[in-house]
Amino acid sequence: MSKTLATGKKQQLFLILSGIFITNALLAEIMGVKIFSAEKIIGVAPAHIEILGFNLDFNLTAGVVLWPVVFLNY
Repeated sequence: MSKTLATGKKQQLFLILSGIFITNALLAEIMGVKIFSAEKIIGVAPAHIEILGFNLDFNLTAGVVLWPVVFLNY
């Protein structure tokens, strides 16, 4: 009887963690289209780093904020 109870708790925990993972993944994808500038938030001038002819700066998607949370769930 206790073995069945332990298995049920493990399944419930798995479902809860899976739900959190899926929710975070979906939120990150939805927010991924919103772009913000990291430099403007911290109040510094844009970096404009040139690498291989490309001018890079720190414009990020908002989904970047949630992806670490998605991968820390498991």
